[in-house]
Amino acid sequence: MRKLRPALRKHYQRSALACLLALPPCGLHAANVTTAPTGLNPAADYPLRPVRMLVPFPAGGGADITARIVAEKLSDALKTQVIVDNRAGAGGNVAGVIAARAPADGYTVYTITASTAVNAALYTQLGYDLMRDFSPVIQISSLPYTLAVQSSSPIAGIKELLAQARLQPGTISYGSNGLGGLSHVAGELLAARSNTKLLHVPYKGGAQALTDVISGQINVLFATPLLSLPHVRSGRIRLLAVTTAKRAPSLPEVPTIAESGVPGYAVSSWNGILVPRATPAAIITKLNMTTALVLDSERDRLSKDGSEVSSGTAAAFGALIRADID
Repeated sequence: MRKLRPALRKHYQRSALACLLALPPCGLHAANVTTAPTGLNPAADYPLRPVRMLVPFPAGGGADITARIVAEKLSDALKTQVIVDNRAGAGGNVAGVIAARAPADGYTVYTITASTAVNAALYTQLGYDLMRDFSPVIQISSLPYTLAVQSSSPIAGIKELLAQARLQPGTISYGSNGLGGLSHVAGELLAARSNTKLLHVPYKGGAQALTDVISGQINVLFATPLLSLPHVRSGRIRLLAVTTAKRAPSLPEVPTIAESGVPGYAVSSWNGILVPRATPAAIITKLNMTTALVLDSERDRLSKDGSEVSSGTAAAFGALIRADID
C-alpha cells in the first residue's frame, strides 16, 4: 500500500489542477467572461452563420447588380447565405456608417464603388473615416460609365450634345445616381472640359435615373454598363460614348468622350469589398481568396455587362482607394 501512495498523490494533484483550470477567473471580471468552443479557428471555421453584404445604393443599379452576382456565388463558395442589404441614402454614406459600426467579425462586408472614394474627398463629416475605419478585402471590377440617351433622341453624339449645350446653356439635363457621386463628377467634368453649362438632376439611384432618360424626362444619363446595356439591347436607349481614357474592351464600337472632342477627359469606376477595421487578418485573407475564385468563375458573365474583373490583393485595393481620394 505504501508503494501506491506517491502515484495516488500525483493522480489527485493532476485532477485538482484540471478542475482549477476549468473554473472561470477569480475577481471582478469573472462574471463577464464568455468562453468560446475549444479549438475554434476564426478563419478555418468561418463562416458559421449568414454574412450580410451592405450595398450603399438602391436595388437595380449597377453596384447592386454586381453585388448580387458576387453574393450568389459567394454563398455557394462559403457554404452559407450571403444576404444583400441595400442601405441607400446620403450618396452612399448611410451604408458606410452602418458598416463602420458593425462588429469586426467578418459577418458584415461592405461593397463600395469609386463614388465612395469621392465622398471621402468631398465631405468633411461622413460619420466614418474610409481609411481609418475599414480594411480592404478585394477589388471586384473596373468599368467605365456610359453616356446614354433615349433611342429616339435627336442627339447623335458628343459633338451634337455640346453644340446644343452651347446654344442653350443649362437646358441639357443629365442624370446621376446622387449628389457628389462619381456619375455627378463625370457630368461636371464634361461641362468644365467643354466649357459648357449642363443641368444636373440627381437621383437616389441609377435605376430611377434610367427610367427618366427612357421616358424623355432628362436628356442624357451617366450610368454603368451593367445598368445601361440591357436597355441598349432592347432598343430603349443609345450610347453616345464611354467615359474612360481608352475604349472599353467590352464596347469597342463605342467612342470615348475624349476622342469625341473633349481632350483629356477620363473617368473610371470600380467596385470592391471592405470590412470593419479590426476584422481578423485570417478572415480577410479567406474572403479575398474565396472572392477571387468566384470572380474568376464569373469573368465572362461580368465582361458581357461591361465590367473587367480585377481581383488582386487586399493591399492593392487599399492603394487604389487611397490614390483616388488623393
